This record gives sequence, structure tokens and C-alpha cells, in this order.
Amino acid sequence: MKIAEIDRSYLKSEYDGNWRQYIEAEGKYCIWDNERICHAFNFGRGSEKDFKRYVENNRCFCAFYDLEAQRFI
Repeated sequence: MKIAEIDRSYLKSEYDGNWRQYIEAEGKYCIWDNERICHAFNFGRGSEKDFKRYVENNRCFCAFYDLEAQRFI
């Protein structure tokens, strides 16, 4: 799993909402993978369930794009 966390305000101000250009610009977004999820939540024992809760709580600030499936979640 590789999920890009896209800051909505930065996307709008710097890329005029063009998310394809934003995704192509490497290093402009935060990558969530299984290892990072594990370390970021539940004192080093994070799971996909923890990440899904994080996504729902931050959806108003960020968009989440699955880099492998090439779609927004």
C-alpha cells in the first residue's frame, strides 16, 4: 500500500487544483505505507484501521490518493 497525502490548500495555491501535476512532482506530498502506518499509530502497533480513522478525520484538510491503484480513497 502506498498512499499520498495531498494538502488541499497547497494543491489549490501552487497547482491551481491540478492534482495530476501535484502527483508527478515527487517529494511534494507525504507517503503512507505499511511501515509508516505501523510506527505512526497505537504506540508502534498501528493498523489499517487506525489509518482509515486518520483519513476520515483529516479528509477536510487533505486528499488521499492511492499510488498503486491510481485513484482517490
